[in-house]
Amino acid sequence: MTSALLSPSIRNNGPTSPAEQLWTSLPLPLWVLTPGRGLLFQNQAAAALAQAGQAALSAGHLMRLGSLAATALESLLHLSRPETPQRAALWLTPQHTGWLEVQVLPPALGRASGWPEPARLICLHLDRPELAQQARVDALCARMRFSPAERCVLLLLADGLTPEAVARQLGIQLSTTRVHVRKLLLKSRAPSMTQLLRWVGSADALPG
Repeated sequence: MTSALLSPSIRNNGPTSPAEQLWTSLPLPLWVLTPGRGLLFQNQAAAALAQAGQAALSAGHLMRLGSLAATALESLLHLSRPETPQRAALWLTPQHTGWLEVQVLPPALGRASGWPEPARLICLHLDRPELAQQARVDALCARMRFSPAERCVLLLLADGLTPEAVARQLGIQLSTTRVHVRKLLLKSRAPSMTQLLRWVGSADALPG
């Protein structure tokens, strides 16, 4: 199977329809396909995935996207309905995962863009674990009223650093780091630092 990088639009004159003009430079990777995986449009972010080897195109068809092969992609395209978009988890690299949303393109938009019906729109949402963790720490800090210093210690511990490494990185005494840890446990009422860090990395409801 060969891979090929197509332009943001498969039209030689570039994006011309309102949808193409709007979608071309969006950071979210987008594809418009026929139910048989025929490529009608892809934006710059989608083309970059193909260039990086995380998507495969051949003979004008999307053959692979991350961990999803052609048969799985085609199944998602056929199962999608206007009222029920299809979703699927996606593995791209060991550091990058995400999920796909596949929906039927509104007929009026497809006609305005010159795309045959029934066209399908694929959106790829890339996970950002580091942002999710930071947001969860921020929520915990607001709820538990952690100080800025305690928040910094919690973030470093959540990144896997030991208290000794935290002390070295912050340029403080180990005893000071342990005082911060005790205050984190006291304010959060967590039974252990392990439990507090589990709350940071979990999708469960926050304590309190």
